[in-house]
Amino acid sequence: MNAGIALFAVFAFTAVVLLLEGFFVYWNDSKSPEVRRVEQRLRAISAGGHEAGESQLLKQRVMSTSPALQKLLLQMPHAHQLDRILQQSGSSSTVIHLVTLCLLCSGAGLLVGLMLGWPWLVTVLAAAGLAALPLMRLVWKRNKRLHMIEAQLPEAMDLISRALRAGHAFPVGAGDGGGRGAGADCR
Repeated sequence: MNAGIALFAVFAFTAVVLLLEGFFVYWNDSKSPEVRRVEQRLRAISAGGHEAGESQLLKQRVMSTSPALQKLLLQMPHAHQLDRILQQSGSSSTVIHLVTLCLLCSGAGLLVGLMLGWPWLVTVLAAAGLAALPLMRLVWKRNKRLHMIEAQLPEAMDLISRALRAGHAFPVGAGDGGGRGAGADCR
């Protein structure tokens, strides 16, 4: 009789644990905040409309944290190209930071030229050369990063194609499911 009661208790405990696990899995698959957020995004995409409170899928880049400077930078003719170069180089700084750095370097060149008594042409050329240094460093970082991506791209594509041929889902083959993606080493 004791064995029957113990066996009943073990089965009852297992049934309760499985029932709780079932409720948890159901809630996690249908009611969790992540599921609601994904459903909201899918509804917004499929409807094609843009609601006023809808969150955007792509993060909007700002060129400056100050609204007045942001407006001024948007009026500059090549500000978007500078922002694109910043993105491609993997830099986290803003366009206003780059412009400020160039202006500081130019001011330092002018100051050195005036202190040393150089002719105006030499002083202006030194200021322009120093102002171009941050841009040249940024372009060098961008080219280095793009060459690294080009070197890693065939291997990443091969890895993804082998994973897809093996029957894995695309996110698993692309490296999104477990941590580092195919181009994660490019910084």
